[in-house]
Amino acid sequence: MYQCTKKCIGMMENYRDIGTLVLRVILGLILTMHGWIKITAMGGIPGVTGFLTMLGFPLPSVFAVILIAVEFIGGIALILGLFTHMMAKLAMIVALVAFFTVHMSKGFLIQGGGYEFIILIFAASFSLMFSGAGKYSLDHLWCGKMTGLCMCGHCSGCKTCVDKIRPGTQTPPPMQNM
Repeated sequence: MYQCTKKCIGMMENYRDIGTLVLRVILGLILTMHGWIKITAMGGIPGVTGFLTMLGFPLPSVFAVILIAVEFIGGIALILGLFTHMMAKLAMIVALVAFFTVHMSKGFLIQGGGYEFIILIFAASFSLMFSGAGKYSLDHLWCGKMTGLCMCGHCSGCKTCVDKIRPGTQTPPPMQNM
């Protein structure tokens, strides 16, 4: 029994980064497409500004630029695994704002404009914010090179990151970018 449990846990550790990769790429694709729709079908910044004005946002033209940038550029960054921690935080903020301003009053189901999809985006962003980008990301590739901080969330056992950040050490550095 113990051997099976130990073996299963070892297998899960080996595939953890694949799960993170899939979650990050799908969330990034969803955000990128939502940003693309705002750029094209909604008329870009003027169209999104009008929508935000209708919702009663202060400074709607400023928030239109921020919203489009977070969704489109942030989505591409998530697909690449670049600045994942920050992009996940920004996506969480967008999801929360969308939840309270647009979806909450429409009930749970997506068919009526409800919030089931937006809370899934929030949960995926929340998960990535804490798990990091994983091994298959630009964050991991460049981890510690520019800032000396762990960017990939993989430093709890990643010899590559440990060696880049603190050469010759045996213990990984703590997560410093939260």
